[in-house]
Amino acid sequence: MTVVIFTGPSLSAADARQHLDAVYLPPVSQGDVYRVTLKSPRVIGIIDGLFERVPAVWHKEILYAMSKGIHVFGASSMGALRAAELSAFGMVGVGRIFEGFNTGEYEDDDEVAVVHASADDDFRVISDAMVNIRASLAAAVDAQIISRTAHDALVEIGKGLFYPERTYAAVLSQARAQGLAHDELVALSQWLPDGKRNQKRDDAVAMLEAVQVFLAGDPEPKTVDYEFEETEWWLRAQQAAGEIRLEVSSQQSHGDSVSFDELLDELRLEAATERGALRAAMLRHLLLVDANRRGISLEPELLEPVSDRLRRERGLLTLDSLKAWFRANELDEQTYGQLVLEEAVIQVMSGSLTEVAQAQIANELRISGDYARLRDRARDKKQVLQGLGLVNPGLVEADIDEMQLLRWHLGEGAELDWKAALQATGFEDLDAFRRALLREYCYRRASGSALGVTQTP
Repeated sequence: MTVVIFTGPSLSAADARQHLDAVYLPPVSQGDVYRVTLKSPRVIGIIDGLFERVPAVWHKEILYAMSKGIHVFGASSMGALRAAELSAFGMVGVGRIFEGFNTGEYEDDDEVAVVHASADDDFRVISDAMVNIRASLAAAVDAQIISRTAHDALVEIGKGLFYPERTYAAVLSQARAQGLAHDELVALSQWLPDGKRNQKRDDAVAMLEAVQVFLAGDPEPKTVDYEFEETEWWLRAQQAAGEIRLEVSSQQSHGDSVSFDELLDELRLEAATERGALRAAMLRHLLLVDANRRGISLEPELLEPVSDRLRRERGLLTLDSLKAWFRANELDEQTYGQLVLEEAVIQVMSGSLTEVAQAQIANELRISGDYARLRDRARDKKQVLQGLGLVNPGLVEADIDEMQLLRWHLGEGAELDWKAALQATGFEDLDAFRRALLREYCYRRASGSALGVTQTP
């Protein structure tokens, strides 16, 4: 992935693709640039962005992206605003609207604000941006359609309208009510359908073309003069942001994609699942932070067994099943690799904490409701095996060999590797793991439940 562009009402993704091959996402909002940064594109381009009803894109996440070597461009709408505010830090602004904000000619966010439809309706624009009205009225003066006096009056009328109500029709209506020259208003209304300008679209296209030229020079990663400070607030913001899906299939519309917040809403409706996921996520976070603090690093050869374990646990024994799991979980090879690395680090860190953590297991089981069930099963297994004289059965007493026992445990088709199977458990060594399996096998055989599982090669 090389370029990610946030666009919507200013320029549709379909039109944008005619100018630049990129991943196109809907208008940017808070956390989106951070999430895209995790995917390590070479360039992020911001055209459109959301505000008011949802939090707008943070300045700090743009600074973070640039500190990670990503070039960030902005134009047209939210992109022009943020580029003017962050040009001193290295964000690249493009176009007339950016220049207007950068020089102070434009001061208000409402210069670029519009009301538009949803993604399902391709972000169809319902109101007109003030910057477009300004550009159209200036062009009308150049074409001698209206006078400079009429131009100034119409700009003042347009600026005085609340942005959701700002349209050419509303400007002309108020101009008539205020008694502006009738002939000029008639001429302007006849000229506007073909003569009006779309400065936001023009600037968006200019930015895409600028990115195309920029990439043709094979630029080095972005370098910045500032040191990005990872404050406690920023760490909380990172955790809240989650991840983003960058690829939408050709069969899927923007309306079919799901945000991280929408996913969380579904989780929160399943209270028990949420509690378990949240506790696990907090532990995961603490272990990874501690590993980073200790400077834990892993050799590549340590990652393969972790990946193998993950695949076995989820039945991903073929390439096709793994690819299907990638699609279902919105992963690619890069993000899966990061997931495996985190799991490997957590495995290393967990090993150093296992002994102290065991003191807390009983209470965790009581909270989860599993304590009584596991205790009763352990008691019954002990009594059954004592009655059979098989307190600690060996392979001979169980009438099974090592590989048959492992196949019985893992199931048909699984790779018969004792060390790999051990890593998927909490047992300290192979002997303890094998003893527990033999006890379990004999217990199930005594109760009749072991016979339904494959016991022979």
